[in-house]
Amino acid sequence: MTTEMRHTTSPVLIVGAGPTGLMLAAELSRHGVQARLVDRRSGPVRESRALAVLMRTLETFDDLGLAGSVVRDGVPIIGIQISDGADEVASVELGKAESPFPFSVALPQSRTEEILLEHTTRLGVEPEWGTEVIAWRGDGDSTSVIMRRADGAEEECTAEWLVACDGAHSMIREAARIGGAGHDLNRTFLLADVRAPWRLPRDRIQVIFGGHGVFAAVPLPRPDGWRLVIDYEGDDVHELGPHPDIEVFRRLVAAETTLDPALSDPLWTTQFTARQQRAERFRSGRTILCGDAAHSHSPVGGQGMNTGLQDAYNLGWKLALVVQGAAGEMLIDSYEQERSNVAKQVLRRTERATKAVTLHSPVSRMMRDGVLHLLDRIRRAEEKVVRSFGGLNIEYRDSPAVLDRWQAAGPSGPAPGDVAPDGFLRDRNGYETLRHLLRGPGHRLLLFGGQQQPAALAEAADRARAVLGSLGRVFTVVRKPMLDVPAGVFVDQHGDVHRRYGADRPAMFLIRPDGYLGLRADAHDVTPLREYLDRLRQ
Repeated sequence: MTTEMRHTTSPVLIVGAGPTGLMLAAELSRHGVQARLVDRRSGPVRESRALAVLMRTLETFDDLGLAGSVVRDGVPIIGIQISDGADEVASVELGKAESPFPFSVALPQSRTEEILLEHTTRLGVEPEWGTEVIAWRGDGDSTSVIMRRADGAEEECTAEWLVACDGAHSMIREAARIGGAGHDLNRTFLLADVRAPWRLPRDRIQVIFGGHGVFAAVPLPRPDGWRLVIDYEGDDVHELGPHPDIEVFRRLVAAETTLDPALSDPLWTTQFTARQQRAERFRSGRTILCGDAAHSHSPVGGQGMNTGLQDAYNLGWKLALVVQGAAGEMLIDSYEQERSNVAKQVLRRTERATKAVTLHSPVSRMMRDGVLHLLDRIRRAEEKVVRSFGGLNIEYRDSPAVLDRWQAAGPSGPAPGDVAPDGFLRDRNGYETLRHLLRGPGHRLLLFGGQQQPAALAEAADRARAVLGSLGRVFTVVRKPMLDVPAGVFVDQHGDVHRRYGADRPAMFLIRPDGYLGLRADAHDVTPLREYLDRLRQ
């Protein structure tokens, strides 16, 4: 007896319930669109896998109210100590870059997924585990897939939009015939999560350049827990198998470092060859690639999961507006432009970093160590490295989804496409950071009053609200002290936020839902605001 295939529809179907898919499902729900989320696995990962939660991702989690759980359950990392096995060569202090989170966090991917899964479930989205996409068909206004569940039942789902978050070996990417460029870096790494009796600082990553390669140790959130990452060039690499025995790591620790090789209690071991890959495009019709399905790279620097999470955070609000009919497909195109450029930069940096840390010739190692000594002495160079490592240097100034209408000459603060500056303001409930006062979905428009009278500023805010409508909220920022602060008004008593924004005159700054500036104008005329919204509707 043949069972009739079930036919369903969905505004958005997300394939892959890893960190990227979970983040995207949550962001769509937060902005008013309920997506379906399917994954062929039986449940979330149990291995630690990706470990680093970097600064920009912590800021993203803070917007979602999740940063506290990540910091509490992980190990805050404030620096990186680099040595040649005997002497310290350099150190990198993560607090040198300006961020509300002047550190990264070491947290196993399994726990990161748990936190995201709890968040997604609270927003009404439950992953459908054991559901595999076995066929894909794309046409003009929709995408159809055939899915097979664990019980063998098949279903055809037609979605307005399909987002592939199904990893570096994406079935959707292959079915959609989206090509790409990729190559092996010919660098093999061994990883192990173990216990070790080491008296090392547990708020720093240890990097040791030994005679045969690099050895790194990252603190794990369990007593005496460490993640070991070892560059391996042994001829027997294929004989080690996918999960090398702990004895291999004991031998390498003894050979390459002065640390005690008495390792124990391995939770997870693996080996892999670093590979770089980027899709030639992130979209084919109504099918979109996100995370590792769009780009994958060397794990050096811990960029992989973080880049995927930022992809989803960027795409979520845009796709929600398009599905709701409030924006045009230009906004989806802006996702590809913004995040494809980021992927190019990450691929370039991680390849250079991987090759640098795995140098083996004596001359090359000497040159590398000289550069590290120089870095240790030049503060600006260290700040640049930290900003790059933490994802704090990402900007979208060339995006079609930003607009600059600042007319005055001279210094003017952040440009459209930059992250919106933070600072302390006072509202009717007391002092709070700007990022927390603005927390929530939608755009946020800041009107800086300059020397305008309160009545004129209130009228300007009303005009802006009429234009912005349901797409966001409007707030005014004033310098004048107030005893009774009205709703929607922030007091910048000492002018710090005005200075950070370069707002020495009446001005407006529109902050996108992802925390980046979408518009700036040095007047309260709402024409630029209309122009920006018209651009989104294209």
